[in-house]
Amino acid sequence: MSYEIPWIRETLLAKYPQLDHDGGVDLDNSGNIEEDEIADTDHNQNVSEEESYRFYVNNRSILNRRIAFLRWGSGLSPDNPIHQLIYLESKLVPSSEIQTTYQFLTDIVEDVRQSLSSSQESEELPPLAKMARVYLVLREQNVSFDTQLNVSSYGLFTDNVRRRELDCDTATFILLTAAHEFDWPVHAITAPDHMATRWVEGNGEYIDFETTAGMPTNDYLYMNLFHISREQVEQGIFLGNLTPAELSGQFYMNRGIGYSEAGRPEEAIADFNRAIELNTDNPMAYANRAVVQQRLGHLEEALADFNRAIELHPNDHQYYLDRATVKIRLGKFAEAIEDLNRSLELSPESAEATYLRGVANVELGNLEEGNKDFERAIVLEPRLAEINYQPGDGIDRILEFYMNNSEAEALFQRAMVKVRAGDFEGALADLNRAIELDPQDEMLYSNRGAARAQLGQYEEAMADFNRALELYPRNVRVYCNIATLKMMLGDYQEALRNVERALEIDPENEQVQSLARTLRLQMELNH
Repeated sequence: MSYEIPWIRETLLAKYPQLDHDGGVDLDNSGNIEEDEIADTDHNQNVSEEESYRFYVNNRSILNRRIAFLRWGSGLSPDNPIHQLIYLESKLVPSSEIQTTYQFLTDIVEDVRQSLSSSQESEELPPLAKMARVYLVLREQNVSFDTQLNVSSYGLFTDNVRRRELDCDTATFILLTAAHEFDWPVHAITAPDHMATRWVEGNGEYIDFETTAGMPTNDYLYMNLFHISREQVEQGIFLGNLTPAELSGQFYMNRGIGYSEAGRPEEAIADFNRAIELNTDNPMAYANRAVVQQRLGHLEEALADFNRAIELHPNDHQYYLDRATVKIRLGKFAEAIEDLNRSLELSPESAEATYLRGVANVELGNLEEGNKDFERAIVLEPRLAEINYQPGDGIDRILEFYMNNSEAEALFQRAMVKVRAGDFEGALADLNRAIELDPQDEMLYSNRGAARAQLGQYEEAMADFNRALELYPRNVRVYCNIATLKMMLGDYQEALRNVERALEIDPENEQVQSLARTLRLQMELNH
């Protein structure tokens, strides 16, 4: 095969651990391993990925019946690369979410197929129109898109599909899934913290397609937006057609970010290592690994990774800022100032870079310069005045100030993983800490209320829901959470009142409509 397929071998071994030793599986229970049941065709007691793939294809029907993961994905071609990504994420999310993701993808592909078949001369549709069909079908599924091209929105593919909130990576992976099923010559391309797609004709001509906006773009737009040089394009660092191995590297990097957000740094680093093995010129993989290394206190390793990230992409202000924090921790204040100067050249309004430069200046004894930086930073971000930095304080409080929001998001994501695993107490602990860090986020209160309801803490749950509505009175999900709580308490009239309020806000919401129908039916049965 032309891409990584360890997911097949590993899935088979989980069901049939004797596969390597026996060389195959007696699938028909005849007492013998027949010819078509042999996996180890070269008889070396080590079934390779290629052999695993052929064994699966030859016995797909019976294996789909016996192995849930294979059955859920059976609506897609067995060589579709998306299987690898979903298999990787299956280590982080419950099986129900895997099943939901596969069903969503299968439905999307089928809807696109029907859309194309209903169009006269569909084979003659231009490439742009075909890719746009996928985007339009997604729109019909009521998904939302993060269309900010210069803002990264990380998250697990399966999580984003479940929420129907697609960032650039998720939308790109979905289009690639459909393209593979229809044999379209579509490739993924990357820019700094961004992904898109490209249709490549046989003569080499191509069309770039922005998957979160459903519109054509071009290399020049990405080069200007992301400060990509012509040399970087020529070297294949950005905007090149991702090879199958490089695409697999993106899969590992995404899961590495998931592991990092779930508080599993060692597994995150292992995934970033694999991502770098598959694409040694991916600056994002080095930068993400550096962030985790720094959290673990591995400062020299973090410094080396930031060095490589900057070597590959010298125009990212965040890389310089992050490397400066490592250098400050290492006592390399003069070098940190050089990095912060460069960061501020690229992003002049960065209060964080300005304040950190003040720290480095103060530690070097340049008190006048340091105080100027502090004053300028406080103008940009007045809350920095609360820090009142003194020589020798270190930068933990400064980084904590800027990390609170991102840490709150990481805690929220980890809490959601725990909720799906049924660990409501663990989720509650994470949400408590997240609210301490970000007390103005209504969704934190809403989800904490839902967790408390599951634990039987009904009064506390209601208090959280009320606080969420104080912060944002038009939050449909909160009204649905209140309705669910009222149903648990047997107060169906009050539950229906909250559902009706949700429908006033979003009358086309099918999930709320379904909840309303369920409530009314239950109320009729009760009478």
